[in-house]
Amino acid sequence: MKFLHLSGIDAINLDLNFSTSDCCVFGGCDLYTTKATGSDKRLLRSITDTIETKFEADARLSASLSPPLDSTELFSRSSPFGPLDQTSSRKIYSYLLATLNASHPYHEFSAIVRPDHFSKERCLLTTMNRFNAALFNLGKTIPNLWETIDTEMDLKDCAIYVYEPDNLEDPYTAEGLLWCMMYFFHNKHRKRVCYLYLRAVSKSSHSHSNRTMETWQEEGDDEDWNSDSERLWETPGSDSDEFVEHMEI
Repeated sequence: MKFLHLSGIDAINLDLNFSTSDCCVFGGCDLYTTKATGSDKRLLRSITDTIETKFEADARLSASLSPPLDSTELFSRSSPFGPLDQTSSRKIYSYLLATLNASHPYHEFSAIVRPDHFSKERCLLTTMNRFNAALFNLGKTIPNLWETIDTEMDLKDCAIYVYEPDNLEDPYTAEGLLWCMMYFFHNKHRKRVCYLYLRAVSKSSHSHSNRTMETWQEEGDDEDWNSDSERLWETPGSDSDEFVEHMEI
């Protein structure tokens, strides 16, 4: 994975970090190529070994029991990326893990993130509206957000994945976290991944911890939804429909 420094994306990153009356918002839009480095190849081998070890262990356990375990209780090779016994599916999974590790270097995600922590989003417009609604509810708009990302990613050709961890060890469950949203756009043909995220932390907790916005941004914590985040869907994105209508799909 190689991080891409792009001036248009850098401007978006500045806009994704701000404060409201009751929370501090930390976001990012990070783009990477998927050309594998040595560490990426090692990560893929580790993922492959872990998946096969778990599958074989569950199969042996089931065979030793009478009656055998129900298929729903066994480790499944199915995933949002496709069957995990296929290299292509494991590669996508490894891209997203490598992206998390690269974007948040103070945390190691490989040991705590599972394939079922991700889901696949089928509709680009839904993703755009949700992200726009989150910004709108925070009193924030970012002109040309999606146009800028589309220029670099060809969004109509991207597979979209949502990261929704449920692991208490995940660093995104930090104290004071109100909600977080995390999207990955993978363009197989352009060999790129775009990681777009927002994280809201209560201002009282943020002040109590005596951390600056830059420190939080470096540490980069995100996590899953809680019930308070449901209000984000009440307001649609202002320009998502018009943007999608003009895309050549």
